[in-house]
Amino acid sequence: MTEPMQAPYEMTQGLAALKAMLEARPAGSSEWSEASNRFHFVDRLLKECLGWQNTYLEVEFPDGDGGRADYMLGSNNKAVLEVKREAVSFGDLPTGKRAVVRKMSPLLASSKNLTAAAKQVVGYCS
Repeated sequence: MTEPMQAPYEMTQGLAALKAMLEARPAGSSEWSEASNRFHFVDRLLKECLGWQNTYLEVEFPDGDGGRADYMLGSNNKAVLEVKREAVSFGDLPTGKRAVVRKMSPLLASSKNLTAAAKQVVGYCS
């Protein structure tokens, strides 16, 4: 049985690392491809900010249908993380303290890109 994952540092350290990463991002990062976004940002976010360890990360995980999930997280692959290039917009998703969404349908109705991404991830999960 695999030991439960625990981040090697406190949340405040992860937040400080995230702020430093964001401040250091080059001006052209919004034009990165998905692969560049994963390499330069998401890999670092998972490890340096959130404390994920390599033993709990799988990349390019085959879905059995010819597709590949960008990341499978956790022992026994408990979560899927699908990465998009930064330039992909998910529309006007509700934000802020008063934005309470309990169902996916209002979010999916707000963005074709979000709908496409959600369908892609559901395929990986099934």
